Amino acid sequence: MSVVIIKKGKGRSILKNKNMKNQKGFTLIELMVVIAIIGILAALTVTSWNIYQRRAEDAERTVIISQTRNIAEEYWLQGRTYEDLEDYGAFQNLLLNGLDICEGNWDTCADLIEVYSERENYCVSIPLTGTETNFCVDSEGFAGTGKICDEGTVSCQDE
Repeated sequence: MSVVIIKKGKGRSILKNKNMKNQKGFTLIELMVVIAIIGILAALTVTSWNIYQRRAEDAERTVIISQTRNIAEEYWLQGRTYEDLEDYGAFQNLLLNGLDICEGNWDTCADLIEVYSERENYCVSIPLTGTETNFCVDSEGFAGTGKICDEGTVSCQDE
């Protein structure tokens, strides 16, 4: 690379690169295309992240609701009934401490989760966010999606 000194009047000079005409940079269009591609990739990443977050929330909900079966059986052993299961402290603690949607408040939790209990039957279901369906467990041994608690039969029935 050679440098040329160009003299401008009154003792001022400018340094100039002889090969400056041959140097190339990115054009504005090239930069805009790269920025657009980065934007598209970022949008896809955020969308995927939200989907995985919903799936994780649903997995958490199904695990916690599945654990209610153990609490219900413990309650049954204590009094040979499922009546008032939703008022049982261990049942409430499991849901309040295990589910973020309850926000530590039983009234909030009770609005989101269906719980029906009678002497020999119980049913618990919760809406899942990722699949637009419910997860349900009951005293008859059912645990799965696509069913909701039926107050009349106190069991999981088709939605």
